[in-house]
Amino acid sequence: MKPTLISLEAFKSKTALSGFRGRNKLLKIDFLLETWVTNPPPTADGRMQHLGTLLVACDEWMKIKEGKESKNSALRSVAVQDLRKQVLLLMNYEQFQRKKQLSGPRMGVPLQPGYSVERVLFNQARNQFRDARTYGLDVTISPVGGSFAHDAHTRQPSPLVQGRQFDQFTPEDFTAYEKLAPISSQSMYVHYMRKHERLGTMLTVSNGRLSRNGAWYSTPRGITIYAMDLYGNLFVQNSTENGRLVGNVSSQFNHSSLNAGNSVICAGEIVVKDGILREISNASGHYRPTRENLVECLRVLADDDLNMDEAIAIVHTATGDEHDSVAALCAPGQVTASTPPPGRPRANRHAPPPRFEPAAEPSRGWTRGTKPQTPPPQSEPVAEPSRGWNNGKPS
Repeated sequence: MKPTLISLEAFKSKTALSGFRGRNKLLKIDFLLETWVTNPPPTADGRMQHLGTLLVACDEWMKIKEGKESKNSALRSVAVQDLRKQVLLLMNYEQFQRKKQLSGPRMGVPLQPGYSVERVLFNQARNQFRDARTYGLDVTISPVGGSFAHDAHTRQPSPLVQGRQFDQFTPEDFTAYEKLAPISSQSMYVHYMRKHERLGTMLTVSNGRLSRNGAWYSTPRGITIYAMDLYGNLFVQNSTENGRLVGNVSSQFNHSSLNAGNSVICAGEIVVKDGILREISNASGHYRPTRENLVECLRVLADDDLNMDEAIAIVHTATGDEHDSVAALCAPGQVTASTPPPGRPRANRHAPPPRFEPAAEPSRGWTRGTKPQTPPPQSEPVAEPSRGWNNGKPS
């Protein structure tokens, strides 16, 4: 469903708290909201320009009101900040649709056998909601996760799977492990993002750097995973965070979470500092992308004019990790086939990438490289929908 902006009438009711509209900057926001409805730009470029102007108007008003402590200023600030989030989400949507229309789907890699059961369970639950006409925006689906089933099977094979290996598992095998609930280090469920939720994790390229929600993006501590959908849209998430609850169990974020189990151009791990790409890999056990898949992902980013001069590419292969510059990896004639190993690969942190000097946390922070420019204004992350679901059953 396409994101929307608050109506002018609703915005006025939240900001005309004393019956007085106040400064010209607020009136400019009024005008832009009104023309978005009464005279909407017919082209994608026009819509992006209009939304960008509205975003600037929100930022200018916030700057004027910075440090103001009156009750009305505080309440108006909440309304303007909420509008700003809506604008950013709608800009992401426009970017998403633009890539979808211009590029069309590219060749990609699907979930690997075993992990692909996640998508089957997701579709079963989604169809149940649609048949019942209850698949609203507040509903998210968290199927039994492949990481859980694989880990549980490795620790304590169930007789119910009748000797089948993980890559031969059926939905019934996943359900068998869910019912037995053996001891496992993995959460039982994996959070599958809805499209409107996914847009809040999307990175876009601006002036050669990666941004999210109007700010230069930096990966947090811990492992940050990414997936690029078949249209070239890039989504990221800290995999150490928890997803929605299913009963009293938190779901987990895996690579399949980012594109709801659909095929991707590539997936792996990523390191970004102040919008500058530092490191990217193909380390994903769910998809097991090849060297070629990683190169295709990098070519999409290059087409978007992302500066990757300082970036290191880590190719996970059957014999270990290979570190190289993005330029060297993507050079003509350098791409060779690779066979991904089974299991859940992780980038080799014992072999530090060349050209950089790692900070306290290996491969996560950097002390050398291109000095970043002044970042755009910061913003709060887009809110996620509430609650989680498992196989069509409410938590």
